[in-house]
Amino acid sequence: MATKETRYYDLLGVAPTATAQEIKKGYHKMAVQWHPDKHKGDSVEAEERFKDISEAYQVLSDPELRERYDKYGEAGARPEQGFVNPTEVFGMIFGGPKFEPFFGELPLYKLLADPQTPEEEQEIAMEVQPQRIKELADLLIARIQPFVDGRREEFIEQTRATVEDLKVESNGLDLLHDIGIVYYLKGKAVSRGPRGLIAGLSSKKHLAGTLWNVIKSGTNAQALQGRVETTDDTIERAEYEQLLAGMMMDHIFLMGLLDIEFTTRSVCDKVLYAPNNRQLKKARGEALKIMGKIFKEAK
Repeated sequence: MATKETRYYDLLGVAPTATAQEIKKGYHKMAVQWHPDKHKGDSVEAEERFKDISEAYQVLSDPELRERYDKYGEAGARPEQGFVNPTEVFGMIFGGPKFEPFFGELPLYKLLADPQTPEEEQEIAMEVQPQRIKELADLLIARIQPFVDGRREEFIEQTRATVEDLKVESNGLDLLHDIGIVYYLKGKAVSRGPRGLIAGLSSKKHLAGTLWNVIKSGTNAQALQGRVETTDDTIERAEYEQLLAGMMMDHIFLMGLLDIEFTTRSVCDKVLYAPNNRQLKKARGEALKIMGKIFKEAK
């Protein structure tokens, strides 16, 4: 059956027959391409387009709303609770609110949403990060307390239930794996002797790998941006712009992962090295190792 309207599909750059994955990919590309932060000289048009793209994704990513849109058009497919703020929808790339107790609100969102100068952004980050780490450390201590108190099975069951809840969120498995690796290696590093030393080195190696991926993706995107700016071929430019939008989305995701890893490492350090109690430190380290293993093996 032909769709009544195609504007929402057009906004995401996909066909009316697009799969759920293609719709998600189309949203990511177009949201990055039209984010107001990338259009300082024409922010009004960009904000309107960004809002339209967000609304299109909210409708087409919901099977019931998509069916209603295909039958009745935009007028018949509005969410009952209204549309979610476009910036919040964009933030769902990193798992949304359910992941905030693990790594907080990514500064990346503020960086994209607030028109601050680089100096102001750095000042804000320096002021907010210590409080962010303290709050997250308190939450992590509470999360592992059952294990510390000797309730091992209860702790494991709670952790598995958390994984089941989080893995269905946007990019949930990727985020669980990234957080899990940090927990596991940080917990293992508490051990005395060679094993602890090797785990500590592995943790630093993993961080270096994430940092290298960010640098590499940024360099590749910059090179492609140069092609976009220098080509005179209209079709070629359009193809480059499509590729660039995807590369920028990948770069933003990697930047987010880097922030998550830096923050999670700092949170683990605060949890593990704050107490002047060898037994408590050892118990917390073991809890992190178990939680990390469950997180990083999530499927």
